[in-house]
Amino acid sequence: MQASEEMSPKRPLSDANQKQMTRAWKDVVRAELVHRGWSLERLAKETRVSRSLIYRMFPARPRADEIWHSSAVGTVCEVLGVPPPMQPTELQRSDEDLRLTDLIRVLPDDAKLTLIRFIEALLGGKRR
Repeated sequence: MQASEEMSPKRPLSDANQKQMTRAWKDVVRAELVHRGWSLERLAKETRVSRSLIYRMFPARPRADEIWHSSAVGTVCEVLGVPPPMQPTELQRSDEDLRLTDLIRVLPDDAKLTLIRFIEALLGGKRR
């Protein structure tokens, strides 16, 4: 499975895929470990998950045997108080979409209206 690194908008993974992990979720877990001053060994102890599984879930460098699905995801979320893994919504398509969204978010309203008119003119009045 290919990990998704998009930021937002997102929705929780469906119940059927609740054990799936994303790179962004793994980064959140790593940040929480740093915040708490915990090692992966401590995470294994607190979650009662084998050390080898934790090290394969959160390797320091990409590994061929890195795990992207695990029944330990829920336990890790509960112990660390982090949200479940998220996946991009249908609105999230590419890095360009992310960049454009971030830029638009900080524009003043009058500039947003100008941009909307520009995009509509660029598209020749075509709508999705």
